[in-house]
Amino acid sequence: MKNRAFIFFITIFFFSFASKHSTASHAMGGELTYAWISGNTYELKVTFFRDCNGIPAPSSFNVDISSASCAVNMTTILYPTPGNPTRVSSTCTSVLTTCDGGIYTGIEKWVYTSTVTLPANCPDYSFSASECCRNAAITTIIVPSSIDIFFFATLDNLNTPFNNSPVFSIDPVAFFILGQQNDFNNGAFDPDGDSLVYSLIPPRDDLTTYVTYDSGYTFLQPFICFPPASFNPLTGDFNVVPTQQDVSMIVFQVSEYRNGVLIGTVSRDVQVSVVPDPNFLPLVTGINGTPIRETSICVGDTLRFMVYSTDLNSANTTEISWPQNSNSPFSITRYGGHRDSALVELISDPSMISARPYQLYLSVSDDNCPYIGYTSYSFQVYVNSCSSNIWPGDANSDLKCDIYDILPIGIGYGTAGPMRPNATINWVAETNSNWTNNFVSNVNYKHADCNGDGIIDYNDTTAISQNFGLTHPVRLSNPNLENSVANVSIVASQDSAGPADNLNLEIRLGDLQTPITGVYGIAFQLNFDQQAVDSTQSSFNFVSSNLGTPGMDLLPFVKTDWNSGTIYAAAVRTDHLHTMSDSTIAIFNITITNSIALNTNSIFTLSGPKVIDRLGHTQTLSIVNDTVNINTSSVGTKQIAEALQVKLFPNPAQNELYILSNVSHNGSIMIHDMSGRKVIETNIESPKTKIDIGQLSSGIYSVGIKSNFGLVWKKLIVSR
Repeated sequence: MKNRAFIFFITIFFFSFASKHSTASHAMGGELTYAWISGNTYELKVTFFRDCNGIPAPSSFNVDISSASCAVNMTTILYPTPGNPTRVSSTCTSVLTTCDGGIYTGIEKWVYTSTVTLPANCPDYSFSASECCRNAAITTIIVPSSIDIFFFATLDNLNTPFNNSPVFSIDPVAFFILGQQNDFNNGAFDPDGDSLVYSLIPPRDDLTTYVTYDSGYTFLQPFICFPPASFNPLTGDFNVVPTQQDVSMIVFQVSEYRNGVLIGTVSRDVQVSVVPDPNFLPLVTGINGTPIRETSICVGDTLRFMVYSTDLNSANTTEISWPQNSNSPFSITRYGGHRDSALVELISDPSMISARPYQLYLSVSDDNCPYIGYTSYSFQVYVNSCSSNIWPGDANSDLKCDIYDILPIGIGYGTAGPMRPNATINWVAETNSNWTNNFVSNVNYKHADCNGDGIIDYNDTTAISQNFGLTHPVRLSNPNLENSVANVSIVASQDSAGPADNLNLEIRLGDLQTPITGVYGIAFQLNFDQQAVDSTQSSFNFVSSNLGTPGMDLLPFVKTDWNSGTIYAAAVRTDHLHTMSDSTIAIFNITITNSIALNTNSIFTLSGPKVIDRLGHTQTLSIVNDTVNINTSSVGTKQIAEALQVKLFPNPAQNELYILSNVSHNGSIMIHDMSGRKVIETNIESPKTKIDIGQLSSGIYSVGIKSNFGLVWKKLIVSR
């Protein structure tokens, strides 16, 4: 029944496009790229994606070519190549799409090409093409039906006369799923091996006019979502959890550099619809089942690792895929089965030493009907000569200064070695002879002496604080990955809160049933809704626990970004003795602001947690997040809770949940998952209500009980 409802929504969704503006209803995105042939001759290519429910694809594309420095203005015409169009997979194979006369949204991919000989070598060529018009159903920009969809690329063929543009190897997605994390990468690579930098840019109407977004949206945040959408300029990964149905646009730009000089750009303009869907998206793990998708090896080494697909829909079969790229150094073996997995191998040689990573793109899809689930990811592998400089603050020598650099300081705490000549804590490369000891990652202890005074101690955290968030162009460490799994969780002191209420969020590492042994330090990121938390009256602190006592045998480090709703936290022991943890290690004491406009579930999440033992071996942690319902009713949450008496049992529960309340009728019960999505809703018919929760996955849920007294939220743990 849920799938039929979703089918109806998609059908209505796209037929409304056509009714609003027939000339725009087919354009869903595209890009313009070029390939060098010989001399000043290039092949231009427009790749165009269209909705089959719209008008036919254009018979040709006009590409305008200009150079201000050479006074060039010319136009060439591109025509469809043989074999057009091809289909972009969005449905299972057993249904008919609108491309074949069916009712399900079908997408075609059209390719237009032509060769052109440029009249001169110029540093500022631009190529542009457009198609009228954008879809009238786009909800995030002003008057979309009056704006063209515009494709754009640049070329410097004066300094690089034989250049090929970057290309996109993964087709764009048309849908993001409401309330779930959507992960997408365009799979960009450069045929010439040039360095690539990724960015989000504003959509254009023409060469000089940028599109204006409606209030609440920007080209960097084109969706209503929580937490804010993230984009990685080093990898091109885009991640978003949309919380509102929308039709929006994203423009991805890829800039290519050779020897540090910008030589060309390409961009991809994509229309994406946020839609509800009961299907859970399939996922791909990082290296060897961990969340990590970045590593490095020394030249001459062979890297092998496994990746695994996961899917909360037990009936769906998953399939891992990757774009065909003849320049890729990776070899991949698929193992198939109900839950696909793959072996990745890279054999390095001296010609591969580079400050730039080798990029691997992996995608996973399921066989859900009618619409498949799809996500894509990037992996980065650095091939190093394994000789290194020191960047003050990058204690683990992993390319960046971040929260994880606190951990090596604890491992090497009190160790002495050669002082660094002319040492500073500025973000510049400095040299020093190796110390006696190495970490398990083969990184020398000299990197943890961040201030260069010849001893590893608390004073080295100053460089980390000063250079926090900075990166440098040479990565030389090889992260030591382990597959052991433990729990880190957020537990709120109350399930509901109102304006000006105070509550605690406990960060728990392990518990009495599953303690974590061999713990020496932890680092993590805590994310919260900055609009719900009063920064002037809130604080985060590590507390005394089995992990240690701050200021005695525990070195804490906390950086808070109230504007983005992020806390970077780490704590590491300093006595070279690891311990066990089964309790609260930190507390986030918060006060709710008075400016919350609507009742909402405020989600608190952890990301990137890493636990180490005293030698530096890492454990992969499973994360349990929590939510707090912010109730802005004029009746306080305490009064509502006193009037509306509710009890859940058993809790934790497995397949059945009973709810006892002083409500016998005219009430309702709703259960939300951690993303805020409503998964169960039912009416209260008696003081004792039984709910079948057998379809819910293990995890934490919010249970809302609504009556004439008001709304009360309770926490439910499903454990199997």
